[in-house]
Amino acid sequence: MIPTNIITGFLGTGKTTLIKHLLTEYGNCETWGILINEFGDVGIDKALLNEQNFTVKEIAGGCICCVTAPIFEVGLNKLIQQVEPTRIIIEPSGIGHPAKVIEMLQSEKYKKILQLEATVCTVDARHLKSKRHLSNKNFQDQINLSDILVANKKDRYETDDEQRFYSFSDSLFPPKNHCIITNNGKLDYNFLKEKSSERVSLFADSHFFSEKNKLSQIFENDWKATKSVQGEFQVISWEINEKFTFDKVLLIKWLDGLQIQRIKGIFSCKEESFSYNRDEKDRQILQQSTKNTRIQLIDAKNLDIDGFNRELKKFLFRTNN
Repeated sequence: MIPTNIITGFLGTGKTTLIKHLLTEYGNCETWGILINEFGDVGIDKALLNEQNFTVKEIAGGCICCVTAPIFEVGLNKLIQQVEPTRIIIEPSGIGHPAKVIEMLQSEKYKKILQLEATVCTVDARHLKSKRHLSNKNFQDQINLSDILVANKKDRYETDDEQRFYSFSDSLFPPKNHCIITNNGKLDYNFLKEKSSERVSLFADSHFFSEKNKLSQIFENDWKATKSVQGEFQVISWEINEKFTFDKVLLIKWLDGLQIQRIKGIFSCKEESFSYNRDEKDRQILQQSTKNTRIQLIDAKNLDIDGFNRELKKFLFRTNN
């Protein structure tokens, strides 16, 4: 049977960073298969992982717990058959509910193929003082259904953030196997091998049947933008051909000024291509090899696709138009 882990967690808490750490430190010892779910219509996280002795498959266009569940099953089957992995890591989207994924992995279809081991939930300890996060049912159940709770971004915490995390984690029942504060997604591989426990979802129906609707699309000469909504969140996704390159300095200044809950993207620039990853509290910019530009803006408020699209075009090098 193939050991399988779910890495869950809310928007911007460092799920992909944790997976990248595990792959960098331990992935070359085995053949791992990674299945990543993107809420938006374009995939970004796969490009952030350097493929070596593992295979990464992306499922974009909605959460695998509901909208893209059939595609998830197909992708999982292909991963098993084509890669023959020694371990599978599944990363649902940040607004996804893990209960349906757990149910599928433990179903009759997979019970002789997959062995579900520890489910890991990443959190930002600073969110534990946010009423908006604490009242979100998916946020709560991501924590409820996890075996290991990991507070990432330790270097950004104040002392009271760490104390709040430990007080919160001590109050959880049933207790977690481990509650850890770490930085840059550093997690001991041995934690993945721990047995998955029976845990209860308090809001099992909060997300399963939410439909994703495409509200509008823009197709212009190898430039595609899509606006979708699922549940309380809206997302604008861009996929832009490599013939369009951006002014890095001006683009970053614009991205930094956006009042958006979650921004992530990979940008093709004349000077140097880069990845941009930002939530409401933190920002990370890294050099990143890419050809096509891909972007996601995610927020609970209404997003003006036409306005954002016009703004984005201002930062193109006009010689490439």
